[in-house]
Amino acid sequence: MARLPTPGGDSGSWGTILNGFLQVSHNADGTLQSAAVQNAGTGLFDTAGAATAAQNAAEAASVPIAGGTMSGQLTPAAVNLVFGSNIAIDASKGNVFQLTLTASTGTLSNPLNPTNGQHILVAVTQGSGGHFTLSFGTAYNFGAAGQPTLSTTAGDVDVLGFVYLTSLSQWLCVGAALGF
Repeated sequence: MARLPTPGGDSGSWGTILNGFLQVSHNADGTLQSAAVQNAGTGLFDTAGAATAAQNAAEAASVPIAGGTMSGQLTPAAVNLVFGSNIAIDASKGNVFQLTLTASTGTLSNPLNPTNGQHILVAVTQGSGGHFTLSFGTAYNFGAAGQPTLSTTAGDVDVLGFVYLTSLSQWLCVGAALGF
């Protein structure tokens, strides 16, 4: 008589996705978990949701949380900032931001939603007119070296790196690479 695969076992015969699915929806003895039968009160079994949850759990388990080595690249999306008199930046949207200067009246506002220890990079490109300057909000701290002088040639790119420290409520400049 045919049987269901054993949750957590039978790898190679049934595949890891099916086993992951079964671990989400079945008890160790193969019986269906009561929570898996509920679907927004309809009493129907949500196979797609259970499979997605199992797959997400398996993928999350493969990324080291502490220690270990990540075997692939991690590429954060670059968030384009909109130039204006006050340039809004939301740190919860990413870690890499791009800005093109189009006038000399812009201030990079203090980033919203920072996380202690968060790193951000801000790539600043001189617009077609060049010679544009940029001011920074009060939460940016450039230390003893002071604020770097940005490139003034049209098309040049300067990259600024910052780390947020909650204890200071400031974004500390950890480096500036200028004139690319």
